[in-house]
Amino acid sequence: MIRNGFLIFFMLCGISRTLAVAPPPAAIFPQGHLLLPLAYLVQWAGGTVTPQPDNTISIARDKHILTLTPGSRDAVADGVSFPLPCPFHEQNGLIYAPSIVFRALGIKVTRQPSEVDIEQPWRKTWMVVHIPDPSALYPNHEQKLWALAASALLTESNGGAHDRLNEAVPPDAAAIQIYQKFLVKTWNINNRTELLTALQWLEESGDRTEFEIIGRKIRALSDREYAALLQALQQQPDHLQQAVMARANYGPLGQAGLTGWDFARYISLCRWGYIAHYLTEQEAWTMIMPAAIRIQHAFTGWKELGQNYLIGREFFCQELSKKDGKQFRAIQQKLSTNNNSPWLNIPWNVKLE
Repeated sequence: MIRNGFLIFFMLCGISRTLAVAPPPAAIFPQGHLLLPLAYLVQWAGGTVTPQPDNTISIARDKHILTLTPGSRDAVADGVSFPLPCPFHEQNGLIYAPSIVFRALGIKVTRQPSEVDIEQPWRKTWMVVHIPDPSALYPNHEQKLWALAASALLTESNGGAHDRLNEAVPPDAAAIQIYQKFLVKTWNINNRTELLTALQWLEESGDRTEFEIIGRKIRALSDREYAALLQALQQQPDHLQQAVMARANYGPLGQAGLTGWDFARYISLCRWGYIAHYLTEQEAWTMIMPAAIRIQHAFTGWKELGQNYLIGREFFCQELSKKDGKQFRAIQQKLSTNNNSPWLNIPWNVKLE
């Protein structure tokens, strides 16, 4: 990140990176979704935002044309439809959109704990969209316990503690290296930057986007076409597994999709990143709480969240599911029935917003 006087140094070195004169409106988090000011950023990037008579919004930048429809979780970019995490949102006379919209327009978006960096790589210009005061996202004790419980399946599988951000047992100095190595082994994360990249992927897309795309295609197939697809995928077990899981679960899961699978992992990554000293405590909670809110809005209870996680895990990798799927189903059953489980001791309807 280039700040203040350092800009002069970079300009002298022939690197033209300029700041916008007026700061953009802050990001917002309706129902936990990170949304950015649409018109401000598009116009800054040299594009146009035009409301249409049918209430759609037409966005043009360079050679890209994108259309947003009120209340729709779909966008059309350059003639191709793609899913959005949520519809665009209007607040105080401004329209806000998910970061994936800006990516489709060729604008680079990099998520930080307390800000979002916006870049035009070819033009070498950038700006910062601030996250609202992080203290507003810093939860009370009851909210913290709820958010931690949302990652209980992974915590239990690691033998970790459910009642504190640092799940390590014991939470001593040795845990730092243990969790750093664990992040490398499980996510190929070696540092803070790679952690934030993984978190941004989960926040923006995760496996739920692929599930959505495959689910839509599978749903449109006739029984004969579906049978032919399964036959064609016999030598590709992971793709075969995805097709079968999408066929069975896409309709029943509805708009929730694989939200539980993606954001339970997101919360766990924040916890592990904190233990590994890649995030501060406040940064971890600032990122965890919107994820917890998204989970709470997507499901009706802990059992439904647990089932969603297991479906996502099976969709993600057949080999992994065969290896320890039985173990995770047993953990889900334990969390749903054991009197000491956070799922039985923390009400689902704790107010998070």
